[in-house]
Amino acid sequence: MRLFNRQRRAAVEKLKWLETLANHSGFGMPYCTHEVSANIAGVTAAANETGVSSGRIISAAAGLSGQAAEPRQQVTGFLVRIRAA
Repeated sequence: MRLFNRQRRAAVEKLKWLETLANHSGFGMPYCTHEVSANIAGVTAAANETGVSSGRIISAAAGLSGQAAEPRQQVTGFLVRIRAA
């Protein structure tokens, strides 16, 4: 998420710079439009990577949750046997 926020801030700063450049130079809008498109693609890629990473974290958390159930059942069974003895 930090990577996405950093890239988003960088893209916004670059867009501001490009707007100034377009308004005060001979580059014109075609160059700036290309740069804006490249920035949008970069931010989109970062957002997609964040989504993939989030999915992996959720999957790992679900796996750990399932693994935690087994020891819990073993402890419960042990306590039942101790009480019965």
